[in-house]
Amino acid sequence: FVGFIMDNEWVKFIGAFYLIHLMAEHFRDHANEHDGNPETKALRIFTFWPTVISIQLMDLSLSVDNVVAAVAMSPDIRVVCLGVLLGLMTLWMFATISLKLVEKFPILEHTAFLLIGYVGVILLVEMTTAYFFHAPLHISAARKFVGIVVIMVFSFVYDRNSMARKAGDPLFKIA
Repeated sequence: FVGFIMDNEWVKFIGAFYLIHLMAEHFRDHANEHDGNPETKALRIFTFWPTVISIQLMDLSLSVDNVVAAVAMSPDIRVVCLGVLLGLMTLWMFATISLKLVEKFPILEHTAFLLIGYVGVILLVEMTTAYFFHAPLHISAARKFVGIVVIMVFSFVYDRNSMARKAGDPLFKIA
């Protein structure tokens, strides 16, 4: 499956848009839940089988976006497979700790979706320059890492500093 994604440019384009869509959908739903308008509140499914199906679809989509994100970070299939394997193992082993961290620092949920969008944008930029401009652009691992650190630092500063929230709120409303 990883090889199929890596060999088909159109799958990577769809994957990049999907990652960006996941981020946008998360923030749209979050905004709708906190805007005070009952008509924009997300609908909740409370019956058993729709909930089971919903969870299974979410698991499948997370597996696919893990592969797409790994492909965005490296063109080497061994690195991609190792990244996906380590990601799944980490989630499995540290799920309880992760949930406790998100409970203690709720900004981590939003940060995770920002990082998903960031990976989607990186993949889209690299794919677009290669496909449309025939000029391969590879964003180095160091630059990707710096971007991840900047997003994480910005998230924590935004969460802990009221001045940063006041400055960022108009930008988030526009986004």
